[in-house]
Amino acid sequence: MSNASVNKMTIHQNAKCDDVEPSRAAGVLLHISSLPGGHLGAPATRFIEFLAEAGQSTWQILPVVPPLDGDCPYYASSSFAGNPKLIDLDDLVARDLISKKELADSNKHDILLNQAADRFFEFSNSESARAFRDFCQRNFYWLEDFCAFQIIKEIYPHSAWRNWPEHLKWHDKTALRALFQQYKQRLNTLKFIQYIFDEQWRQTKVVAAKHGIKIFGDLPLFVAQESADCWAHRTLFKMDDFANLTHVAGVPPDYFSPTGQRWGNPVYRWPAHRRENFLWWTKRIQANLKRFDLLRIDHFRGLAACWEIPADAEDATPGKWVSAPGKELLAQALDIEQRQALVAEDLGLITSDVIALKESFQLAGMKVLQFGFEGGNDNVNRAANIASQDFVYSGTHDNDTSRGWFSSLPELTRSTVKKQIVANTETIANKLIEMAMYSPAKQAIIPLQDWLNLGSAARMNTPGTVQGNWRWQFDWAHLTPQLVYSMRQHAEHSGRI
Repeated sequence: MSNASVNKMTIHQNAKCDDVEPSRAAGVLLHISSLPGGHLGAPATRFIEFLAEAGQSTWQILPVVPPLDGDCPYYASSSFAGNPKLIDLDDLVARDLISKKELADSNKHDILLNQAADRFFEFSNSESARAFRDFCQRNFYWLEDFCAFQIIKEIYPHSAWRNWPEHLKWHDKTALRALFQQYKQRLNTLKFIQYIFDEQWRQTKVVAAKHGIKIFGDLPLFVAQESADCWAHRTLFKMDDFANLTHVAGVPPDYFSPTGQRWGNPVYRWPAHRRENFLWWTKRIQANLKRFDLLRIDHFRGLAACWEIPADAEDATPGKWVSAPGKELLAQALDIEQRQALVAEDLGLITSDVIALKESFQLAGMKVLQFGFEGGNDNVNRAANIASQDFVYSGTHDNDTSRGWFSSLPELTRSTVKKQIVANTETIANKLIEMAMYSPAKQAIIPLQDWLNLGSAARMNTPGTVQGNWRWQFDWAHLTPQLVYSMRQHAEHSGRI
């Protein structure tokens, strides 16, 4: 009998007892852009209702910040703002801010948002005007900088911020006041777009809470150089006197990549963060904890040490490990209760200092079953090594679907997998789902693609590539009564409902 079968039997028996942990849960990984329509509002509500009916209690998504190029949610113009593309335009029709005809006649999302803003400021009543002012005051720390950044990029559309005129490049307060006066209407429009995103997001949270669903968000460790964060807080990043990066982030050479990975993100000037008592980090983490019920810190190991590469290097080989004050940062940014909401993305080569940091805050970690079939018994992703504090996955948004992964394995590796679990291309996704659901992990998170038993065409992202990512969407016809029944049965029998 396999380990998965033994676990399944044990958990099934325990599920009938009173001592099952109440935190034991199941969830689905699916970004909002993968919903039919790819936005908040009715599609999000319908998916939440599906999750509840299927016995799930967690909806994990990717960052909801505005992408810079393409649709990558990990490369954004702000680590605070919401992505306008996720705004539900039908909601603006219901608010009488755009007409049904305008929505039917135009496929220009940004133009319709601009029209809605014009009508909001022309016709808004005292209640909505007050709600807008309250939003702007609550988010003052980042909102004005983000809007200024967007306005200047519209004025200089083909120029990096380090090449802007000096008074704008260096975030001069007098220059920004003049900019706001000259572009007052555009400033209000951009603020309105963020206000509407926030309104729709809060409504989604209300619906989710009503159905017992926690929304699980994602916080990238690094930001983009072409972001409002980097522009407005340049002293927090390693740059020279001309705003050119001196070092960038990445990972060192390993078995899979002899030259490592040069990501190119700015790295942090930690003494500057200490001097401001980690204010930017605290604001950033608190904003995300307010937005989400649970929060994953991507590349958590970077809070212990970061692989810093000279900016002029072509690859990651000249880099070195530079320690980071993660313990100070998290102690400043979190209260005791909030620690329970954080999950450390601790995949890959994790050293003792990273483990110590995670354990000092009692943070949950991640296990990915697709990674568990190679190496020896000390492979932390093996099913036998999953612990009750872990979040376990069949795969993540960076993995191929389980079916696609199995199909593309070299024959020798596929034979190794078959020796550990009895599976073929048709059944591998379900086998990994069972291993996750009946494991000791506190949360079992399964990508929707695996529940649907889809192949590589449904893959969300292939790291190291640019084309064809972040675009997959399911169809409502995929969510059959049989799927709901299967998901609920797994959740009930594994004590996760």
